[in-house]
Amino acid sequence: MPEIPWTYVSRLMSAAANAAEEHGVTVAIAVSDRDGALLGSLRMPGVPPLLGRLAEAKAYSAASLRHDTHDLRGIEETDPPLAAAVRGVADGAVVTAGGGLLIRDGERIVAAIGVSGGSGTQDAEIARAAMSAHPVGAWVGRG
Repeated sequence: MPEIPWTYVSRLMSAAANAAEEHGVTVAIAVSDRDGALLGSLRMPGVPPLLGRLAEAKAYSAASLRHDTHDLRGIEETDPPLAAAVRGVADGAVVTAGGGLLIRDGERIVAAIGVSGGSGTQDAEIARAAMSAHPVGAWVGRG
């Protein structure tokens, strides 16, 4: 699996910050590798540190469970014991709030992004705008 270049991570976070400004919100942004390890994070001025941790948790959750975080909400409703077990095993690091999205190169999961500071819908829109501005395929190549 190719590494995600730092240049891509930094440009993705910058694009997310620009998208947040267009939405009129300030956010925290985190990017993880495909396994949930943090590659970079950014808090816009005035964003509380807790939202930075939440953005990291969103990226981690999407990557480690291989689903966008808004898709994980259904687990809490359909199988509460499973949701509790996942949270317990992950020491509370898994979240189901919107704004954690997988970054794919075709069908291959290569990273994840987490955004926190707006509504879950705004956070997801900001993440999508950043990924649209910087498609990952040009950075990691195809393999």
